[in-house]
Amino acid sequence: MYAYERITDPAGFAAIEGEWHALAKASGGGVFASHAFLLSWAETYGRGRPLVVSLLRHKGKLVGAMPMFRTGKARAVAAMGEGRAGMAQWLLHPDLPDAEAALAALLRPDWLSFWRLEPLETPDAEMLERAARLAGLAVRRKATMSACSVTANGDFDSYLGGLKSKTRQVFRRSERKLAEMEVRDLRSDRDGRAALDAYLAASRASWKGLTGTGYGAPPEGVAFLEKLFARLGPEACFFAARQVGDVAISGRFVLVHDNVHYGMANDFNEEYAELAVGRNSVMQSVRDAFEGGAAGFDFTRCNGLVREVSTDERPLERLLIHRRGDPTLAAFFAARGVRRLRRKASGWQKGRRGVVS
Repeated sequence: MYAYERITDPAGFAAIEGEWHALAKASGGGVFASHAFLLSWAETYGRGRPLVVSLLRHKGKLVGAMPMFRTGKARAVAAMGEGRAGMAQWLLHPDLPDAEAALAALLRPDWLSFWRLEPLETPDAEMLERAARLAGLAVRRKATMSACSVTANGDFDSYLGGLKSKTRQVFRRSERKLAEMEVRDLRSDRDGRAALDAYLAASRASWKGLTGTGYGAPPEGVAFLEKLFARLGPEACFFAARQVGDVAISGRFVLVHDNVHYGMANDFNEEYAELAVGRNSVMQSVRDAFEGGAAGFDFTRCNGLVREVSTDERPLERLLIHRRGDPTLAAFFAARGVRRLRRKASGWQKGRRGVVS
């Protein structure tokens, strides 16, 4: 019933842009399965890593797609965008007579390898597990993290009034101090490339920039944002920053898709930490969603601060899929166990600045 194809390089993936767009539009695909996001990632963070993009066709028409890549570690094949995408996503045409059977036809892990899809929304994890079992594959499923979000009911002031009094006080005090310093706001939907440049400056001055983990520090991070900005435009690929004089004190990177704002990064200049500019920037992101008429703001992850300002929280899951009898996954878990023991023996601790003690 279906014809299966596999794309292994960015050039081949770039060549099906039109078909991918059509399938994404028909299926209501998520932003992390958009061709612009995936190609921008493949050309930067994924450069040099073979792709495993599975395609399903019916009478020549593209009806299904599963974007994966070879990580080069422990024979793992992971969802494209890993480490930068908020969610692992795929595309299936809504008119397929049996969506799970079509999804099963996309799942073709090679021998001596396994597929890792993480993080997944619970409904997607459930469907993927059923499809994998239908395909006769072995599956391991586990809840690994949570995602926090804000439902944009009412206006921003009403939302703010529902937060803890201390949270409101910190935000308002920060706003007063920044107003006294004549803070200046830049937005990509109004100021174009200048907002992206200001965000990058804030990212480089943040603790992420100092440890090389942010977008603004490595060349591939800057290139990824530039490509994504060019492909999606200044409203869908939204950047904002706050400046004091010519100094960027905070910046935020948000993807806007299907009337939801997805928080990709929130960075702040360490020299201004005492002004709570990081917290302030998080609140500005939520305010943008309210004032832009969005249905909500999705942080895609949870931490202490995010939980403090969120209205909802949901679990995210990981699925590992492999051929039955394939020993690769057992070897992967054994190696991971050895690493944990070594870290414990060495007293390794994960710190805010990546310090090893």
